[in-house]
Amino acid sequence: MVMKRISRRRFLGGAAAATAASVLGPLVPLLPSHADDGYPLRFLVSFTRPGIAARDYSNGLWGPAGTESDFILRPRSILEPLADAGVKEDCVFLQGVDNLAYRKGPFVGGHPNGNGTALTGAPLQYGTLFSGGGPDTGGWPSGPSIDQHLASRLGDATRFRSLTLGVQVTTGSNLQGRVSYAGVNMPVTPDHDPASAFSRLFGASVAGGREEVDRLHADRRSVLDVVHQDLGRLERRLGAVDREKLQAHAAALREVEMRLAPVEPPGGAVCIAPGMAPRLDHLANANYPLVGDLMQDLMVQAFACDLTRFGLLQWSRGPGPLRYTWLGHSDNVHSMSHAPDSSPVQDSLTEISRWQAGKFARLLTALKAVPEGDGTLLDHTVVIWCTELSRANNHRWTNMPYVIGGGAAAGIAPNRFLTYEGATNNQLWVSMCHAFGLTDQTEFGDPELAQGPLPGLVAT
Repeated sequence: MVMKRISRRRFLGGAAAATAASVLGPLVPLLPSHADDGYPLRFLVSFTRPGIAARDYSNGLWGPAGTESDFILRPRSILEPLADAGVKEDCVFLQGVDNLAYRKGPFVGGHPNGNGTALTGAPLQYGTLFSGGGPDTGGWPSGPSIDQHLASRLGDATRFRSLTLGVQVTTGSNLQGRVSYAGVNMPVTPDHDPASAFSRLFGASVAGGREEVDRLHADRRSVLDVVHQDLGRLERRLGAVDREKLQAHAAALREVEMRLAPVEPPGGAVCIAPGMAPRLDHLANANYPLVGDLMQDLMVQAFACDLTRFGLLQWSRGPGPLRYTWLGHSDNVHSMSHAPDSSPVQDSLTEISRWQAGKFARLLTALKAVPEGDGTLLDHTVVIWCTELSRANNHRWTNMPYVIGGGAAAGIAPNRFLTYEGATNNQLWVSMCHAFGLTDQTEFGDPELAQGPLPGLVAT
């Protein structure tokens, strides 16, 4: 693949405003249409804050109304923007899925425990690393998150095993600011600077056409081949512990090789690097919506160009200082989320959640606009919208809100409302493993909390 060379300066230049459409310009690679479906599956988590408005949660108004196949998204409800955007029929809505790992192990605090367990299904470790308003101190979660687990098993075919992006995730490396984990004590830091993310994804493209790309790739591979040979000779002389370290180093070297390799999108297409983003301060509160749009566009383009197949987009941190000033709210959303059920602030929280639903709809629409064979990129992508809490003002972990977009090619039939009783997110993540072909996996996270997948979610 040959991509147009785009400088960091030019990426940061451009117009000062953006529309609801892609702010990075064309997102569609030039893919030929063909009947056979040889396109890869992708997985993406869109993680928002800080849970569901208490009044909506208490009244059951955050979810759909109806049966599995005959349901509506209530007028003026949190989810109504999905219907307005025409993506309701592309989604599966879950009810009755709990996060039991939240209250197993040390209770550091509502948001720290929610962040650490939401995608791992594994309780926090005991320790003294973190405190956060709860009665206990604790450590990192005791297992990987689902995005990183899938990437570790299936992500070797692309330049980037996974892509973790953030929108104003301004905290340090702690439980308030991390939701993705490569393993025990291995938090993944999101890149929350659009310019940095753009440079990583597209800054290595070169001018000069296919011949120049192939020549540079051959030069780099020749150096790496020599290094591999040296590692092979050294490994035979090492003990077990040092051999394991050397193997980890060799695996990291392989990732370098993948990043140096020319990228071929599915279908043998030429991938067009995205256009420019406006110059902006990515940490300014007022720019939060635009940064979110930029990160969504970069993620979609990374999937379309097959730079990665596993991603996570983390919106802010919990708790954090974010203020939804563009909606007319001057208080930070974390303080607002603790308002009692009877407070008029609950109306504002519903408005904020509706805004988040609109952004999720924008993401699904962008994926749906990319053709892949007889379907779309959305058909080949499982997108999960979730958060660290259910009811926000008292930090509930039961009946967690999950919306699944796309994934038809992964065996997830869309336009359904699935209700469960006593199910856990451990089962949800086992279902995701099955959707991606890891059908031998019967547990995820803490095996004491649940076994097997969610019934009926993924076709067997």
